[in-house]
Amino acid sequence: MDFISKALSMVSEKQTAVLEVLSGKKKWIFYFMSGELAQTKSNLKTEQISTLQEKFPDLDSDALLRLQTTMRIERALQAETVKVKKSISDKHYQLNLLDLLLETLHKTLSEEEIEQKSAIISDAKATYDDSLSFSEKDVTLFLSTLKGKLRSSTLVASDEIENNKAWLALWIANELGALELEIEKKEDINDLLDFNLDELLEEEVGKEDIYIEEEKEEAPKGDDEAPPEIEIDNVQKIQVDNIDELANHIQQAENHFEILGVPHTAEVDEFRQSFLDLSKKLHPDKFVGADEGTRLRVTELFDQVREAYEVLSNEEKRKKYINEVILGNKSDEEEAIQHLQAYWKAEASFNKGKTLFHQGQLPMAHANFKEAYESSPETLEFAAYYGYTLFNINRLSHIDKSEEGLNILQGVLNKNKEQEVKLDSAWVLMGRAYREKGDTQKARRTLKKALQFNPSNQDAVREMRRLTGQAGGKTKGKGKKDETKSGFWSKIFGGKK
Repeated sequence: MDFISKALSMVSEKQTAVLEVLSGKKKWIFYFMSGELAQTKSNLKTEQISTLQEKFPDLDSDALLRLQTTMRIERALQAETVKVKKSISDKHYQLNLLDLLLETLHKTLSEEEIEQKSAIISDAKATYDDSLSFSEKDVTLFLSTLKGKLRSSTLVASDEIENNKAWLALWIANELGALELEIEKKEDINDLLDFNLDELLEEEVGKEDIYIEEEKEEAPKGDDEAPPEIEIDNVQKIQVDNIDELANHIQQAENHFEILGVPHTAEVDEFRQSFLDLSKKLHPDKFVGADEGTRLRVTELFDQVREAYEVLSNEEKRKKYINEVILGNKSDEEEAIQHLQAYWKAEASFNKGKTLFHQGQLPMAHANFKEAYESSPETLEFAAYYGYTLFNINRLSHIDKSEEGLNILQGVLNKNKEQEVKLDSAWVLMGRAYREKGDTQKARRTLKKALQFNPSNQDAVREMRRLTGQAGGKTKGKGKKDETKSGFWSKIFGGKK
């Protein structure tokens, strides 16, 4: 299919461009950056994050984003037109296109349609180039076992992976030129892998977009009342002279309020009356005797009027529409994506900071922890490391900043006390801070907490050993007790003295 071939070309050639996919008035846009799928958009309400959140409230942000993308790929497989355009977008929440294609095709095609072709390729000697970035564990494991060993279908239908997913992975690998085959088998293999997806998807196309149908309710409704009754006179002579005027008005309208010709401060009754007036002029049932072009045009215009009334007659939808369209505030989807991107950026800074932290480069680590904390202050681990390094690098020069760092770290511990999963690393950082302040009693008590939460925390063990050394530890000389004889853990948890 055109979408798959173009999408895989983007991957193999590491292109930065846009695939614009059209099916009538429906549009999907796929942004690629250096061969990676970076972002998707569509003009379908059922594919927006806010809609999916209502339908699948138990899914987190990542799962919703994956669901949204696979839905859009599934639609793109069936679309009539695919265009390649230059990309100027710098938005990027990286998506694994190969995994998403695999998931979508696995759901769309039947096992019989794929397995019936498996005999040819299973007898061919194939070598797989493992540079493809499938992240699905079973698929990656299966592909890594090829290396010239593909000789029977039993190797494909292994315990590690479903048979049909294996063949889809091989199809994608072959499309990207990552599957080397014996020369005498290549012609037969290409016949297998270049199957006509249009034919295989005919039944799906016939279903005609079940998601779109969900957008069109039987009739627009207000908050708690029935829609206005529309009087339809099917026997009157068809009048089309005023269609051009109505079409110009609707097509030039910039929002739903302009379509209905009412201000956004209007009452529901005004929306209702405007819809009723326009319906008497544009309802498709009044044009049953007109030519096909006129009926199609009128239906499209009436759909826009009906959509406008559906939104504006509902108080909750109207408020949201005013907030996003009239006032220009960000939609729930844009807010969710922005939040997700901010977290990913913060996480990258935090991980870089931890590397520097363990290398002993605390000032440089602090700069990265600060960036992570400011981007996602609600993430306790980010706050803990930022608070500790703020304390540490300022404790000898700027007392106020040092105390501010301790307060941030203490705030993390207070919140963590109420959580089921304990952040033992934060308790270790506080124990370390107390040790550096010379308060060994509080340091010991805090580190005991960390070890109770996670006995295998090696940072806590090292810090506790430092404290035992400071408290007397292993000493030599007459009259001095060798404390190591009583055991390290007895010192921590109160063994015999």
